[in-house]
Amino acid sequence: MKRCYQLSILSPLFLFLIMLAACSGDVMNFAPTPSATQTSNNIDIVPSSIVTPDAGTTPTPQQQITSTDPTPTSVPTRTVTVVWNSTPTTMYATGWSNVRNIPDTAGTLLRALAPAASVTVYGKAEGQAQGSDTTWYRISGKSDAPQYVYGGLLSTQKPSINAKLPGKVIKVSLKRQKLYAYNNGKLVFTALVATGRPELPTPTGTYHIFVKKSPATFYSPWPKGSKYYYDPVHVKYALEFKEGGFFMHDATWRTTFGPGSNVPHTTSDGRTETGSHGCITMTLANAAKLYKWAPLETTVIIY
Repeated sequence: MKRCYQLSILSPLFLFLIMLAACSGDVMNFAPTPSATQTSNNIDIVPSSIVTPDAGTTPTPQQQITSTDPTPTSVPTRTVTVVWNSTPTTMYATGWSNVRNIPDTAGTLLRALAPAASVTVYGKAEGQAQGSDTTWYRISGKSDAPQYVYGGLLSTQKPSINAKLPGKVIKVSLKRQKLYAYNNGKLVFTALVATGRPELPTPTGTYHIFVKKSPATFYSPWPKGSKYYYDPVHVKYALEFKEGGFFMHDATWRTTFGPGSNVPHTTSDGRTETGSHGCITMTLANAAKLYKWAPLETTVIIY
């Protein structure tokens, strides 16, 4: 009786609490809820535009990047107007001359021309002033990557070939098929070489070494079927002195070097041999010595 009584007394209060809870639930159900997208793996993704993180919420990676690493202001692209020559001309470096990708000393330094080095000038452009002159010469063709040299560093007058140029100088005599290495005008060593064959001669002029590779692999620019085609050639030491693939390198497949080696001739073992495809070739021992001795930008004079 007592237990039933207690229930009977509490029943109205109990029912009232149940109804209140139900009403409260209805009010909550009428409140707007963020829309959710159900993914295939049953994970609900709430659109980020609806979520407002608390002040102490750790920012997302993108927010961290935005707050600590703002996007840098883009640097305007320099517009260079080139006045192209009707005919390319040859000019010579009056001293050590930097070659850059734009007519400005802030441009990327591509390489350096040695004193008396010859270059082909395809046009000119207005650039950064050096003194009162703003002329820069373009030494690469229209379809090639831009290369510029400040105008005051090039001259149309051909300098005299002088073995006493400062620093290290390499001279190559095509007549003697011989290489001479000088240091401040003093002859250091010599080496017999084999240069380009008559139809693919080694270019004469003043150049500089701008690439050194050890080892290196050469691939024929001529297609198969051409009389000049050759299979890939592996060399130990290679020093490039002129654009277009003109190197000084070892040629272990050759038998003879020196006078007459650049024209068709018969070797001691009865084979027919001729000059190179334009490179200056030498024995492995001499190529190793030259590679170690000659740094980048060494002047190369071929006559």
